[in-house]
Amino acid sequence: MSSIPKDIPFKYKDMPVYPGAYLVNAGYGSFPILCSIANFSNKTAGINDLDDCYYVMPGYQLIVYQDYNYLGYSITYPAIVSDEITFHETGNYNKGSSCILRFNGVDIYVQGIS
Repeated sequence: MSSIPKDIPFKYKDMPVYPGAYLVNAGYGSFPILCSIANFSNKTAGINDLDDCYYVMPGYQLIVYQDYNYLGYSITYPAIVSDEITFHETGNYNKGSSCILRFNGVDIYVQGIS
């Protein structure tokens, strides 16, 4: 299996060069996560309560919150940054409402989305 190096430049101007994570829903498919998202249900994301599992790319961490604006119960995928693509079942299906995406410890925010 090939892997994506975790030390490549992760931004071009203000946007990541590839998704740091993917939200996957068995009934709808997968959705790329390029930055932190304050509200999964707004027009920008449209993915509220659709999270069955996540894939997180090398060098990235994803913190998923049960409530909007990074509030409520949260879980971090993976707990320790990995050199491999990691897969995480939520165990709390369809509960995600916001997330913070980090690359090598730096939170990624994009105006209008985050």
